[in-house]
Amino acid sequence: MIPSSSYRNNISGLCLLLLACALHAQPEPAAPWNRVTFSADPKELIDAAAAIRPRQYDKVTIFTKEQRKIFNASGKYTVTNRTIYRVESKEAMARWGTVTANWSPWRGPRPEIRARVIEPDGKVVTLDSRILTEAPMHDQRPELYEDSRSYSGPLPGIEVGSIVETEQEWKDSSPQIGNGGAWRYYFGDEGTVLHASLELQAPSSQTLKYKLRKAPAVVVDSAQRDAQAGARAGVSNYTVRQRLGESE
Repeated sequence: MIPSSSYRNNISGLCLLLLACALHAQPEPAAPWNRVTFSADPKELIDAAAAIRPRQYDKVTIFTKEQRKIFNASGKYTVTNRTIYRVESKEAMARWGTVTANWSPWRGPRPEIRARVIEPDGKVVTLDSRILTEAPMHDQRPELYEDSRSYSGPLPGIEVGSIVETEQEWKDSSPQIGNGGAWRYYFGDEGTVLHASLELQAPSSQTLKYKLRKAPAVVVDSAQRDAQAGARAGVSNYTVRQRLGESE
């Protein structure tokens, strides 16, 4: 789901507010879930996941949770969310058995959703986008009158023990209102999160700010790219990751 956003005239540049909770950092840099989206071999994922025992009462184990947000010079952005998790209980199906992307049509086109489910026996079932449906968010929150819409559908072949990989992408078609916008991003979730990352990219003409809250196990890596960096000239790249080797 795309992070909730609000637009404020009194914000200078692009301001990002990051909140983190319930971080459990045990990432393996070479783990298959840290590779390019949908490129990991299913058997490798199953074997690597087998070494991670679920915590008591966890509905899911989240192997990686990633977001990339890229701004252009006008303030428009593209957001990509990627998650890989294992279903640990039947109770998880209510939330984790479906895939959803919410958006406001006035901000941009309907988001794209891609997903695959790796069943416990290794069979791979790919999401057919034709089963996804669109509905007003007002149907889910009748007390609020808004233009937001939900694009969602059930994940195919999912069961306890399945490993799910999802990717959602939003493309903004309207520049930021006033002096910028503010967003929140949560690194934690209801299950154990082994690895979480947030990558931000913006032209040097944009002011990009962030604030970490309740995130002692998060480190920030920043890299400035000069005008000779070709297609990525003038980009400031902030990657926020959980610190390796720390837990609870």
